[in-house]
Amino acid sequence: MKSTKIKQYATRYLWYCALLASSPSYAVGEMLINKVMQSDFIFDRNISNVPFLPIGYLQYTKQNQVTIENRCEIELNCQFNYQSISQGFGLPVYVDKKYMIILGQTIESNHVETAFENYRIDTVGLLAAVVAQPSVEWQVGAFYYGYRGIGGDHDFNQPRESVVGAVGRYRHSARFHSYWGAVSYNTTAERIVMPYIGFDWFIDQQWSIGGVMPWPVVAFAPNKNNVFKVGGFVNGAEWQLPDDNNITGQTIDVDFGQANLGIAYERRIRNQFWGEFMIGHSGFGAVKLTDSGLSTDSHIDGAPFIRFSLFYRPE
Repeated sequence: MKSTKIKQYATRYLWYCALLASSPSYAVGEMLINKVMQSDFIFDRNISNVPFLPIGYLQYTKQNQVTIENRCEIELNCQFNYQSISQGFGLPVYVDKKYMIILGQTIESNHVETAFENYRIDTVGLLAAVVAQPSVEWQVGAFYYGYRGIGGDHDFNQPRESVVGAVGRYRHSARFHSYWGAVSYNTTAERIVMPYIGFDWFIDQQWSIGGVMPWPVVAFAPNKNNVFKVGGFVNGAEWQLPDDNNITGQTIDVDFGQANLGIAYERRIRNQFWGEFMIGHSGFGAVKLTDSGLSTDSHIDGAPFIRFSLFYRPE
């Protein structure tokens, strides 16, 4: 099973945090600022109006009438509402000429509303990453991300999980970079190793294409304060709930995931703070229920969603 932040934060987002958290606008203290400015790290900044991905975020996502197609189980009704509130941050704690150490954290609260009851599942994640600039062309990094439940409604439980990755960015030019590596998702039930490949291309001052799957995005930034985007991302949630139908005290594992396509508008609010509003539609969703070692997969009909975000971006 794969949780939201394992799918999103610990792959492309964490890699960009490791690369971008060294921005002087986010560095703590004059000494760290000077070290970043004097290091060998190459960020190819200011070649486009399109801003960097955020190094800090606060997001709210809402989706109503998510419908399970072929089977309804236990506490889950055939239709439910889903909300998610999440926050994340990244910080460089050490920088020298060619190496950087990043620490980060995430907090997420998922809310599921069914015809029977409302559920809340709270989770927290911690990140440690090392990034290096061995040459002008290559930036490489490795990270560990640990993630587990910290509470919620009823008798929910979420065991500790982790993601380990080794990735690299090759600088073909200031406007085109390719990404290479592998990521391992480690849960109590399974371990999945996936390749990490893709590219980003700053076509000109206003247009860019990000081709890192599964987060493809096309961005248009007419100036330094506004960005329009069309792209996809993965979201979902994972939790455990007690099975009231058995006497062994075993739990039911629930894994809910979706692929989404959306249109977003971002605007600079003040200095490094940006706001975003996104609307879109989900598809290719599923709910997986595992009870006493037996798994049941149910497809989900597509449903619209909205998302509000507050970002902190380096200049």
